[in-house]
Amino acid sequence: TVEILKEGDFEDIDNVVFSPDGNFVYFAAIDAGKRKSVYKVATLGGSPVPVPIASMSFSLSPDGTRIAYYEEDYKTTETAIMIADLDGSNPRKAASGKAETWVESGSPWSPDGKRLIIVEGDDTRAPKPTLSLAVYSLDDNSLTSLGADRWDYIDSGGIVWDPSGEFVYLSATRIAGETMRIWRVSFPDGAAAELTRNDKDYRGLSITSDGSRLVTTEQEIRSGVWVSPDLDPMNAVEVLPGRGDTWGLSWSPDGRIVYISDQSGAREVWIMNADGSGQRQITNDKISKAEPQVSPDGKTVVYSSPIDGFQLYKVPLAGGNPTRIDTGVIGPESPAFSSDGKFIAFSGWPAGRQSIFRVPIAGGRSERLTELPSAEPSFSPDGTMLACFYLAENDQFFSLGIFGVDGGALIKKFEVPATIATARGPLWTPDGKQITYIVSNGEKSDLWAQPVAGGEPIRLTDFGRPWIQRRDYSWDGKRVAITRGEGLRNAVMLSGLK
Repeated sequence: TVEILKEGDFEDIDNVVFSPDGNFVYFAAIDAGKRKSVYKVATLGGSPVPVPIASMSFSLSPDGTRIAYYEEDYKTTETAIMIADLDGSNPRKAASGKAETWVESGSPWSPDGKRLIIVEGDDTRAPKPTLSLAVYSLDDNSLTSLGADRWDYIDSGGIVWDPSGEFVYLSATRIAGETMRIWRVSFPDGAAAELTRNDKDYRGLSITSDGSRLVTTEQEIRSGVWVSPDLDPMNAVEVLPGRGDTWGLSWSPDGRIVYISDQSGAREVWIMNADGSGQRQITNDKISKAEPQVSPDGKTVVYSSPIDGFQLYKVPLAGGNPTRIDTGVIGPESPAFSSDGKFIAFSGWPAGRQSIFRVPIAGGRSERLTELPSAEPSFSPDGTMLACFYLAENDQFFSLGIFGVDGGALIKKFEVPATIATARGPLWTPDGKQITYIVSNGEKSDLWAQPVAGGEPIRLTDFGRPWIQRRDYSWDGKRVAITRGEGLRNAVMLSGLK
């Protein structure tokens, strides 16, 4: 094993590939100045050389002379797959989308270098699956659909061509909430066949030069709930062992913990005492759920579901039938109750731009609270302010922002690391003096706090495995509950493909 990059050279590294001749390793990275770029480094080590392409997703042509890469503009909502010479010169657009339509990252070249796979999205198809496959031809600049199948999710690192050019292999899901499976799609007719059928997630694909074998990563996440007797998460003890996975937790006003777990075989809403006793399942409809939030009066749980292109639902804490909350906004997720319990704030995607909205608990017309691209709302304990991650003008990465509870102008902005867990949101401490967020470093994740008055962020945890995933503070402001988990991964080979 030869180390070709020193630890600490970059904030984040992704999309690591060999050049076709094997002499270089290409990768995408974010440097200490929060600038992203494609780099190359000699296979046996040396100084990394930047390629003037600001992207975290790319693919090299089979002859090693061109590069396809992904671009996005949060402000105009345009996404595009670009093609350029290997030094970044002569860029041109292969495919693009805007507002309700978009293209995804991950566009591998065909073995002859004449085509690219394009993953297209269309919000107007919701609540049905929104993704489809297309093939871009470099010969005539045409874009042709690859079959009529629709997909819920496609792993950007899990698309490869068979060396014969007759098939494309995918790591993907057809239905929201299913595990990631390996599929083979015929070219040019687009007929899809499923190659794996179990409860494991498969992500990332590589294929041998003769097309007889695939290598992928088999992944399983196990996480549990931990509760601290005080506000220090480092003092938390495990009350719910990590035998399955959890998708968020929330304290109820009476000191119990609501959480979403797959311990019964599906992602259902559960409630338990703070010491882990008295576990009771609240829902049983076998529909995937995440991000539970308990209302201030302790009567209702609101959660998001990826079914039907993401929706918000509510269910009585005592049990009963879940009902959908009509928001009138595409893709609502990450719900948060206002302090008076009358409204739910959430992230949504109208016209391809993520923004913060609020809607009455009964549903109805949603009100936009932020104009800039923003996500993951969190109300201050006194109910006067709203924190979220947002994209400031001319920035490439999200910042932490504080707005008035009714939206409007920005009150404060704080820089945060490029590796923040944006999907796990900011959260105020009970005294309202700090806002916490989770920072990832490889597989390791820890909790940090930004003082609202200003100053340097404070590190709150230094966990090894299992790492921290989510957290919530009790209503009396005296305890913190967290979920900690780890991914169990194996390299898996699929053989006999020919």
